[in-house]
Amino acid sequence: LTGELIVISAEGGVEGRFIGREAIPTGVGWLDDDRFAVVYDDTVMTFNLALAPQLAAPAGGPPPPELPTGFADAHRDGTIVVNRVAGMAVVTPNGETTEFPLSPAISEGCLPVEAQPFGDLVVLLCFVPLPDGGQTSGYAVVDSALGEVVHDPIAVQPGFGIDDIAVSSNGEVVAIGGIDQAGNTSLVQLVEASTGTVLVEDAGIDRFVVTAVAWTPDGDSLLTGGQDGDLKFLDPNTLEVQAAVPLSDQATSDISFDLDGETAIVATEDGEVWRVDLATQTVVGAPFVGAASQFQQADISPDGLRIAATGRDGRVRVWDVESGTIIGTPLSGGNADRVRFVDDDTIITSRFFGDALVWDLSADNLIETACELAGRQLSGDELAQFGANLDTDVCAR
Repeated sequence: LTGELIVISAEGGVEGRFIGREAIPTGVGWLDDDRFAVVYDDTVMTFNLALAPQLAAPAGGPPPPELPTGFADAHRDGTIVVNRVAGMAVVTPNGETTEFPLSPAISEGCLPVEAQPFGDLVVLLCFVPLPDGGQTSGYAVVDSALGEVVHDPIAVQPGFGIDDIAVSSNGEVVAIGGIDQAGNTSLVQLVEASTGTVLVEDAGIDRFVVTAVAWTPDGDSLLTGGQDGDLKFLDPNTLEVQAAVPLSDQATSDISFDLDGETAIVATEDGEVWRVDLATQTVVGAPFVGAASQFQQADISPDGLRIAATGRDGRVRVWDVESGTIIGTPLSGGNADRVRFVDDDTIITSRFFGDALVWDLSADNLIETACELAGRQLSGDELAQFGANLDTDVCAR
């Protein structure tokens, strides 16, 4: 029912994993040594074993290295921060891991449900207990480089359901997006990070709920996305709408930026990833489309050549930006709902209370694995699926 198809060798090892339809197949058969067909009630799909493991460990080889369990995010310098309920871990590019506990105020007074890194600052979105025994949404700010709590948990107003949170580059202002449950309308607030004092708020920016917020790298605008599918540019002081860019009929899931800070990468719940030019406030090219899966988070590689996105199905899809095509088969591991590029060829995936994994997406690594499993040369069309422009005798090397 999940749509996953697994090829097993005579020795019992997994040789490949594929993603078909989310339905029960009615038949399967081999077409040749590499290709097989799967029959569903309304269609027949063919798969190529030579291309199966592009985004997975080689058959019989070691799994991707694991990070400490918890939400993981990468900084552009390659440092990975893993956020957990009772502590955090910082993993440097050379693999050294430093762990430190959070203050009792956070470990006892803030149950993190999400963590957002902004430079060395990490904002923990959490549930804060109230004196009457209830709880409300809140946040805490941690300096991941120093291992210190910058701001202990601060509760927002009761009835404000938070969907996303972002901190300004100077760490002084926190933008919060969500829903005013009392008025049943969308709500955006800018609050003073150190006190939680509301500086400005605006209700009704979206038709129901604001699902994503992000400061532009230059700080000139606050971007929001919501149920109406528009990417909105807001004045960072007044929250007045400067521009609205229509993207999708479904809600926005995530907003990130390219390394140059010139393009927003927007994931939506109808399985699309969009690029928006921040200077012109216009869409760049066509959206990157995945399977029928709601996307939760997307990121672009530092060189701008690949985009990765996680879906509700727990898999990660990677696109070649120039051609707009998906590279290989979806990554399946850890049931990920978050993805970040560490460098041009490396991504990390993670989920709440789940494993954080590191994946090598370099073309050489992916093609070498496919060559080993195919036991033959790959055609030009097959190589193109890796986003590679290489000679057809690449396997012989």
